[in-house]
Amino acid sequence: MRKTKLQSLILILTVLFSLTACNSNEVVTRNNSLDSVSSATDVPSQSKESPTENEENYNSIISDSNSKFEVHFIDVGQADAALVFSDDEIMLIDGGNPQDSSLIASYLKKYNISHLNCIVCSHAHEDHVGGLPGALSVATVDAVYAPKTENNIKAYSSFKSKVAAQGLSFTNPSPGDTFQFGSSNVLFLGPVHENVSDLNDTSIVMKITYGDTSFLFTGDAE
Repeated sequence: MRKTKLQSLILILTVLFSLTACNSNEVVTRNNSLDSVSSATDVPSQSKESPTENEENYNSIISDSNSKFEVHFIDVGQADAALVFSDDEIMLIDGGNPQDSSLIASYLKKYNISHLNCIVCSHAHEDHVGGLPGALSVATVDAVYAPKTENNIKAYSSFKSKVAAQGLSFTNPSPGDTFQFGSSNVLFLGPVHENVSDLNDTSIVMKITYGDTSFLFTGDAE
């Protein structure tokens, strides 16, 4: 009887171990931790110009050994900034306020990023476009998405000048437009409105789908 119980226990432990080992899909949500992100390098300064562990969090989704998707939410206070990785392609969505420009630049340097596949400026308010010139000071970019509705503030003018300096112009997406981004797909759902008094309503709304997981970025759409 004792031998039978021991054999049963070994069988149960073996099955549990096999089930754990066979779970090849990994969905990880990490807050204030970057210790497992490949290509990360230490930033010596803990000033506002350099991101610290309290200034970032990200979701990492791994479907198989050949594909990876990550979203880094950079802490820019009451503003927005997100860096998205899909395999070898990288997208920056918004950049916080003008005072966050050096933080955005330092964040890209921390991950040895000197080229972005695309930048998305959700809309022309200062707390979304303000830090994007910092990104364009340290990285080149293939495409820049922004609404048609502009703003005459200094931060937007600086962003527009930096884009022009790279020989680019804004691409204005329409609802229904899509493009492939690494192993993910990007679908634009907005802006629905343009040339309205409230710039929030001109926000680019986009859904990034990776396998069974999707992220919705809405700017300040109301």
